Order: sequence, then structure tokens, then C-alpha cells
Amino acid sequence: MDIARLRKFDFFLGSILIVMLRPASILLGTILGRNHDLTIRKQLVVMKIKGGGSLLLALPAMLSLRKKYPDKTFTLITSTEVKPFADLMGVFDEIVLVDTSRFISFFTSSLSALQKAWRADGLINFEIHSKLTTVFSSLSCARNRFGFYHETNSWQRDVITHLFFYNITSPVYVNYNQVALALGAEILPYREVSEFFVQHNKLKNSLHEEQEIKVVLTPFCSDLGKEREFFPEHWAKILKTKFENKPPLLIILGGVSDTSRASVLEIYLKKALPDFIIDNRVGQTTLYESVLIIKSAQELLTIDSGLNHVARLIGGDIHVTSYWGPTDPITRLAPFSNLKETVVYTKLFCSPCVHVVTTPPCKGNNICMKQYAKQDLNQYSTGGWMIISNSATPRNI
Repeated sequence: MDIARLRKFDFFLGSILIVMLRPASILLGTILGRNHDLTIRKQLVVMKIKGGGSLLLALPAMLSLRKKYPDKTFTLITSTEVKPFADLMGVFDEIVLVDTSRFISFFTSSLSALQKAWRADGLINFEIHSKLTTVFSSLSCARNRFGFYHETNSWQRDVITHLFFYNITSPVYVNYNQVALALGAEILPYREVSEFFVQHNKLKNSLHEEQEIKVVLTPFCSDLGKEREFFPEHWAKILKTKFENKPPLLIILGGVSDTSRASVLEIYLKKALPDFIIDNRVGQTTLYESVLIIKSAQELLTIDSGLNHVARLIGGDIHVTSYWGPTDPITRLAPFSNLKETVVYTKLFCSPCVHVVTTPPCKGNNICMKQYAKQDLNQYSTGGWMIISNSATPRNI
């Protein structure tokens, strides 16, 4: 299922099931009178189906919990595309996959995952906007079921045992940390989190090749908010300006699903930047192999993406330059101190919109990203345009 179908499926089926489950949940909670003390005795389950980068933002919380409960079983329920990010984290004892490609496989794999989560001591649902993961959490009969609420998903009440306020204007990792603190963990210093990540993935030694300038470009993100991406012509302008005097070896990285778009980007860049050496490895490397390539580079150019979060955890010598538009970097970038970083963000009045609304007000005409390829940003950053609700194109005032 593509992301649009998955959202509709989640909304309609999830809404029906929650309406059916709520009375039973209230009644059984009253009758059984279960002990909901916040202690992990045997098993803690975490759910994160979409967004590998978002899962990495939970590493400080999960590593802190791992330190608090070193001998307990930590189970992650996730999807195939997120699993490689979970492997990099090194905190889960078992990873259970839910197949979201088809309705039937989604149903059968969810039943298998439900068996793994059955009557766990705690289940943390990191899918903030999903109704079906809330249903799953309830059906698991976990003793403590942790979720996050804000005004638009208050339907979780009476189905989830412990609801934490999710502030969309606060950093994501701070919201996640609430659960770890409630479970008695002490959040580790972020330098320690980064050091653990580097050590777990054996990234300690520098692999820089001094003879050439190696720059990694990670221009793609997940299906959740494609407005975060540039078009090829925008990358061409940015790269030409940035490396006008010293064209580098440019390595493009991404997943298998990005292959076709990467080919278009490669062709465009080779024509626009003939002095650059362009090596398109999109879809040809595992996530871990991509991590090693990033580690060996002098610089990374990226957007709000999973690989951006990977690079920030690595830290060290690489300089990370990230471009932000429909998401606010303050809500996504944890304070890792061992990091050389440039964050490019010129706020527009409609930013952030991704993770805030389902349909961006510009309807995909991501002017917040396009502005960085222009000489003069004033017409965008000072409000010299407006977005009409029925229009997909900003209009000059």
C-alpha cells in the first residue's frame, strides 16, 4: 500500500475499531483492576512502523531505558524499511516486522506481531497519528500502554492507559523522553548516546581519503512529506554555488524506492555540472554501507531525512549541511555536541506544515525549499506572497 492508501485504511478501519474497543476497554479496566505500576518486569514493546529517522530520534530515550532495564526483553514492532535504522540503534533484543505492502499480509503479520506483544509489561506507541497502532496497543493487553495525545488524536483516551501530551512545537526527542523518565530512566547525555552509536556500529576509525574532496548528497526522504525534497535544478544551483572553485567527487545515496528519481537527478547534474565527478549509488548499498560512505566523506549535503540523523549521530570530522523548509529543525535536531553542522532554515509563515497538516497549504509547490536556490530570499521570507486555499501556486501580493 502506498502512503495515501495506508492513511485512508488507518483512518476508516481504525476509527471503527476504536469505537468498538472503547466500551470494552473501560469495562474490563474497571472489572479487572490491573496493577499499572510503572515497572518493566519482563518485556517492553515499542511500535514504530514508518520513519526510520524518527525512530533514531528515540535513541536517547531507548538507550536510557536499556541502561535502566539491562536484563529485560526489548521488542520492536516495525516495517521492513525502518528495520535497518533499528539495527543501527543496538537497543532491541528482537525486531518483529509488519508487512504494509498488501491488506492481507498486513493483517496476518499484525496477528503474528500481536502474539509477540501479548501481555507485555509496557507497550510504547511512537506512531503519534495512527489509529490502527492504538488498536494494536489495546488488543495486546499490555499491562501499561503508552501513547501520545494532542488535540486531534484525543480519541486515544480510555483505550491507552498512559497518555503523554505531545507538543508539536517541542523537539520530538523531548516528547519521547517523557516515557523513559516516567519508567524511571535517567536520560543519558547526548554525547554518550553518540559515542554508543559510533561504538556499536564500529565507526571509530576515520576513513577519509585525503587526495580528493568527497561530498555525499542524500536528497531523498520518506513518503511522509515529499515537500522536504529539492528538485534537480535546485540541487544544481546549490552545488554550483557551494563548490564553484573545487568540484568534488559527489556520491548520491538513497534507498531502492528512490532509484528512478536518482537517475533523473544524476542525468541533470551531469549536464549542469560537467566538472563534477558524480557517483550515483542510490539503491545499490545497504543502510550500513551508506553509513560507512558518509563516515568516509568530508561533507554531507542533505535535507530532513533519516540519513541526516545518522550523520549527526556519527559526528566527528564530517561537516553536515542540512536544508529545511516544511519542517522546523528545532523540533528534529537533538543537541549532539561532537558535530560540525550548518543548518539552513529561513522560516516562512506556513512552515512547518509537514507532520502538522495532511495536505500542505502550497499543495506540493514547496516554496520553502525552492527559496534556497534563489539569489534573493526576501520575497519569500518577508511575506511578499500569499497562498489562496484553492490555489496550488503562491501569488504575489
